[in-house]
Amino acid sequence: MPDTDMKINYYLRQQKTIERRMFCHLFSSINRLFDLHHYQYIGMGAKYFADFLLFHREFGFKKMVSIEADNENTQKYEFNKPLNCIEMQYGYSSEVLPKLNWTETIRSIVWLDYDSQLNKSMLEDIETIISKLPSGSMFFFSFNSSWPTPTTNWAKARENFLRKKLEEYYPTSLTSKDFAEKNKHFTQCRPINNTIDNAISIRTGMTYIQLIDIIYQDGCEMTTIGGIILNESDIINYQKLDFSHLDFIITEQNTEPYSLKIPPLTYKEAIKIFEYLPCEDLSKIEIPGLTAEHIKQIAKVYRYYPFYLETSLFT
Repeated sequence: MPDTDMKINYYLRQQKTIERRMFCHLFSSINRLFDLHHYQYIGMGAKYFADFLLFHREFGFKKMVSIEADNENTQKYEFNKPLNCIEMQYGYSSEVLPKLNWTETIRSIVWLDYDSQLNKSMLEDIETIISKLPSGSMFFFSFNSSWPTPTTNWAKARENFLRKKLEEYYPTSLTSKDFAEKNKHFTQCRPINNTIDNAISIRTGMTYIQLIDIIYQDGCEMTTIGGIILNESDIINYQKLDFSHLDFIITEQNTEPYSLKIPPLTYKEAIKIFEYLPCEDLSKIEIPGLTAEHIKQIAKVYRYYPFYLETSLFT
């Protein structure tokens, strides 16, 4: 959605920051097989370019492309662009993606970080990306996974909502029970995974392996899903990689997602919790106002937890 960066400070989204740091750990593991230094990164930097700065610093990407739908304020993005290696492409992703310089010699990491709800255009973007990416490339996309919450006739309201959003991509196999709140994630992931599977089946000798299926909430609930595309020779080497130290990796489609829903903490709360970690028995950690479930969630991600400090850039 154009101009979202005027409503949200992307530097201060706690759970988004954690997610980016998780991606860095994932990319570091992949880097043992493929030299990410030679990859191009394609994303949606808005005016903050937070992911661009982090990934360039960690992996040295020399070619980066930021897709920006807000083509009426190009000067704002050109002014805030923090690196010379970032190329701005203005227009909606559905317009920009087919025109990018995709080649078999340049692997890519693509992260389309939408702020709108799942829709037909996103699934068409997935088809475009999968049709272009060479082996060893990764793609991820994030979307607003909220849906209608009426007090009555909720199943029909949610069915109509998804039918309107997805059009011909709507899975006709869905039934009323799929629209129960507890099934929301699986119901929305079904058309995504269907699209991925159908698109990859056209690429002879190519396989898609899911790596990420995360839900988080810095306001509205968001879902991030994606993985890696491999040919027959690369998949043999890929199978030698060890992701056992990364508990957020989820390789099975249509399973429980990794929950990144944690409460905001004061510095004192965070420091006190971290004094106990890592530990097996979380019951010994007692913080006023935080439940056992809060502690469990924090213990999962404390290694990636961001601290924000007030400072002055000018004296």
